[in-house]
Amino acid sequence: MNWYRLVLGLFLLSLAANALFFQPGPPPMQTSTPPEDCQDSPLPRPVPDDGTAPVTGEVAQAVENNSIVEINYTVVENSSGQAFTVTLPSGAKLVNQSGFSQDGDQLRTIPDQGDRLTLRYALTKMGHDEEGQFPNASYTAGPEWIIAPTPEHGGPDVTLQPAASGFIGLDILYLGEYTRHSTMAGCQNITIIKPEATGFDPEPRLNMLSNAAASLSGGTTYSTVYVFPSPKPIPAADGFVPEFQNNIIIEADASIHSAWNVWIHEYIHTRQVEYSGENFSWFQEASATYYAAQLTLEQGLISPIEFDAALARYAQHQPTTNLATAESEDIAYRWGAVVLARLDASLWQRGHTLAEMWNDINQYDGPSYSKFERQLSSRGLSESRLNETRAIVERNAQPDPSPVYTSRMSWLPGALLAHISAIYQSFVAIVGGAGLAIAGRELWTVVGTSD
Repeated sequence: MNWYRLVLGLFLLSLAANALFFQPGPPPMQTSTPPEDCQDSPLPRPVPDDGTAPVTGEVAQAVENNSIVEINYTVVENSSGQAFTVTLPSGAKLVNQSGFSQDGDQLRTIPDQGDRLTLRYALTKMGHDEEGQFPNASYTAGPEWIIAPTPEHGGPDVTLQPAASGFIGLDILYLGEYTRHSTMAGCQNITIIKPEATGFDPEPRLNMLSNAAASLSGGTTYSTVYVFPSPKPIPAADGFVPEFQNNIIIEADASIHSAWNVWIHEYIHTRQVEYSGENFSWFQEASATYYAAQLTLEQGLISPIEFDAALARYAQHQPTTNLATAESEDIAYRWGAVVLARLDASLWQRGHTLAEMWNDINQYDGPSYSKFERQLSSRGLSESRLNETRAIVERNAQPDPSPVYTSRMSWLPGALLAHISAIYQSFVAIVGGAGLAIAGRELWTVVGTSD
């Protein structure tokens, strides 16, 4: 046996093990207090489930086109003579109807007892009427399942029931076979409506979302959040939260082991307000993107190096618009996340976190950028850090290409750091493989000789 080769092999194995298992750990969780003050679901629509409503509706997926929802209403009674109205939300387009008169986007009738009404609508692009962020995104459908918006009803109370299996929510409905999975995060119930056509395990995702809920102490917190995973890709988006709703539509196959964690990203949107302050609209996507990476790191679902590499890639983005006025443009996701990562790192050094400011930021319609800057200054951020941030936000100065702070590889050039995760994993595999081959060969020699 060659002792030098054995020692070399064991050294390479220990080097790979150190790189793999002794990476710098993630920072401590910023808070671990589950939500304690939840508010009711937004935009309540009259969809009681006790079967006693004056109007009942049976909801089905059209046989000839799986992207069409058909609702057959029966008027049980209308002694008050109320007008019955139906309004289709963004993402739905009228196909045909019977028994109503049409007034713009609203269907209207004053029904009598025993009347039967029919509504058929198809899935369509979201457009700019609602949140305007993903005009080309849409709800999804497939053979024997559909995720669609629930119409808004006015006048007599309405009970909607699926013709077969399905879940009818206030704002979103699912038709098809499914299972329901829930968890509690303080006062908040998080429920996944899991289509039978999907194959993921819901429990790790519920646990992850529950932990994410506890990591943000403020913001809007609804008593219930529904997650509708789509068995097929969502056009023009990995997921979305319709404006002012507590519902998440997301691709079922979206990974939770990624800095671009769409599950957490979309959950963050349910905790936000609309940021209408001057030069601050970018914060909506920036904070969702940053906290998706940060909370995924905190939960150990990605490594610090993967976190570093993601932020370095974001910093290299070449924008076509200004960050100050961006809303859903790529610069808000990428440069915005880098800005918040650098600010949070600076706040940590002074005994504060960005999460401390979350509640203030999510009051009313959010602050202006200048007020946000004053809040940072009051927590001890240096004038140089504030000037650097202001230059990125207001003058589109390129962010530092190495915005990382959790990895000892942060000294590497940004161009290399952006790809360091793949390089690093390759390094570990090559070094570990070489060490195993060398040491294994020498040990096999000893075993063979002893035989």
